[in-house]
Amino acid sequence: MAGIHGVKGQGSVKMAGLVDLLMPVGFIYISTVNTNPGTYLGGTWSAFGVGKVLVGVDTGDVDFNTPEKTGGAKTVSVPAHTHSVPYTGWPGDQTGQGAGWLASNTDGGGGTLKHPTGDATSGSGGGSSPSVVQPYIAVYYWKRTV
Repeated sequence: MAGIHGVKGQGSVKMAGLVDLLMPVGFIYISTVNTNPGTYLGGTWSAFGVGKVLVGVDTGDVDFNTPEKTGGAKTVSVPAHTHSVPYTGWPGDQTGQGAGWLASNTDGGGGTLKHPTGDATSGSGGGSSPSVVQPYIAVYYWKRTV
């Protein structure tokens, strides 16, 4: 191997110094080839972030405030539930509160409007576990450890 500056016999030493300078311990190397970079760059590397998505450190957010902190889930459980649809009365509502179905509003054309005073959606959830995986592309991450 030729040296960085073309000096014969000193290439490995100079290359190791360059790798130490450009890729110090803690450096993350990303590749689409599953070959440990230590085989051609030197140093000791270990697989990193296997099955995880990387996110930047945010010291103001407790979920992301520390380097190498992990969290999250591929699925979440959604318990069975309904959503209420509150009704507090329409302008012209004779009762102001509404109980059951009211027929007290006039549509301006002499007809009578009927509207619910409160209801709920049909049930949803039911303990299902939908995927919450964001779109992704898989790569190999390597972290320099020595």
